Amino acid sequence: MTEEQKPSWDELASVIRSTAETHNAFMQSTIKEFREGDFLKKPLPERLAFQQSHLEARLAVRAAVEKLYATLSDRQKKAADEFVLPMMGMGMGRSGGFGPGMMSR
Repeated sequence: MTEEQKPSWDELASVIRSTAETHNAFMQSTIKEFREGDFLKKPLPERLAFQQSHLEARLAVRAAVEKLYATLSDRQKKAADEFVLPMMGMGMGRSGGFGPGMMSR
């Protein structure tokens, strides 16, 4: 990490922390509602609000990632493309791995 990159790294870390805390609390209550069968009984607007909260968290992370990514070297971008988002539970890397398990390759 360079001095130029540090503010963007710090911003990304802050966004991830804040969205993770909110997301985790929300997911715990939602999982309970799914297990008990209550989630699907909710009115459509409430279920859409759930999806919206996920989208908003991802958009906040995306904005911070884009800001940081613009400061990365080509080598750092390659590493980010392959490892960072899958490690955050946000889908597949370019190597086809999914989630944290891909690091064991």
